[in-house]
Amino acid sequence: MTGRPPAGLRLVRRSPTTWWPVPTLGTPESRGFPQAALDAHRPSPWRYVLGGLLGGALAGVVALLLAPPGWAAWDGAARVAGAVAGLVLLAVVHTRGHPVAYALGGVGGAAAGLALGGRVAPAVVLAVVGCALAVPAWSGYAARTRWWPRLDALAERHRCVEGAVAEAVPVAGSGWPARYDVRVTSPDAPGLHWWALERQASPGSRPLVGDPVRIWYRPDDPEAAVLCVPEDVVAPEARRRRYREHRDANGGVDPTLPLPVRDPPVVVATLPDADAPFPAAAVTALRPGPGRAPVVLAAAAAVLALVSALTFLAGRSGATAAGTAVLVAVAAWVAARTRASRRRRWARLAPLLDRPVRADGVVERVVVAEGSPWCVLHVASPAAPGGTWLARERTTPRLRPTAGQRVTAWHAPDDPGAVVLGIPAAAPDPGREPSGAARAG
Repeated sequence: MTGRPPAGLRLVRRSPTTWWPVPTLGTPESRGFPQAALDAHRPSPWRYVLGGLLGGALAGVVALLLAPPGWAAWDGAARVAGAVAGLVLLAVVHTRGHPVAYALGGVGGAAAGLALGGRVAPAVVLAVVGCALAVPAWSGYAARTRWWPRLDALAERHRCVEGAVAEAVPVAGSGWPARYDVRVTSPDAPGLHWWALERQASPGSRPLVGDPVRIWYRPDDPEAAVLCVPEDVVAPEARRRRYREHRDANGGVDPTLPLPVRDPPVVVATLPDADAPFPAAAVTALRPGPGRAPVVLAAAAAVLALVSALTFLAGRSGATAAGTAVLVAVAAWVAARTRASRRRRWARLAPLLDRPVRADGVVERVVVAEGSPWCVLHVASPAAPGGTWLARERTTPRLRPTAGQRVTAWHAPDDPGAVVLGIPAAAPDPGREPSGAARAG
């Protein structure tokens, strides 16, 4: 096994490595060999018979679709129903039938359609389409006949080790929800790893590095393996439950979603050292700019006018212009809300420029979201009223806070919630992870 995913046509499964979800890995029942994983992939002896029957039915539908107009009252809605029936048959052939059904349906249906008086060109097209569908299906069927005996032999001799997801590579062009090539390793099987290709992600759930996996593999053929992944860890609801627990532990602050509207007037600034003076530049940088409402309105009017003109010249309806107007209105509402939030924040931060009150504090905890460059800081200062602040900031090579790190806090005299947290700049090591940080998965 190499360090890269197996190459070849992705529509065809070429490996006996099987990804198998199980309810949990923590019960005695879950420690038994997953025979159900093998049974789910066992070829059906009726596949040949079903393929022939489905191919004959598909040939009949194709022949009726090729029949000339008026033949046996086969017109209008009847042809639409025949097309729908053909699509259903194709789906059943793909999941249950033999690849010969495609060729039998295309070629046999084209011949029968010509016998009924159908045109030659559509018959040739449908015959070619049927044969074209049979080629990848036959490739997959032949691949299955090669890897299935290797997987079936796993029931006779196998070894079980505990492992974890070591890598999850998004498949380029897989769309949304994305698919991943997942690599699994185990410290009890050095030198071995297993690839599970095209694992479909779902909203709120995707293969994450570190997810536990129980591996059943054949010692003399390690690629023949069943990778058991626990649903109580990787399922969407399980991930959402852990996310809510981490969110509640952070005082309701989501460490993974930095919002454009940030009302809490907490500013994090990097200092050259712990005794540096008040960083006024960090506050003045947040001063709202001059009013840009006239410019925004003029730009929106110009966009609407341009879209309306193009719609009129193209002879289209006003739906495009109406949709653009809605989008512009939504963008204007978001911009107005963001601007109002910045003004509220600045109104509380501005007094810091005149009379900042200094207090010493410490970073109690740092929560780094999995796969996110943002972190949530829990800062405490017994010398300040209230004494605790939460801040969400993007980590940089200069800003990598750690638990127990000294912090200098400057808060407004009458508003301790408006604060600038000065953190000494980190050493120039981009690869260093924040120590003492709890990870939110």
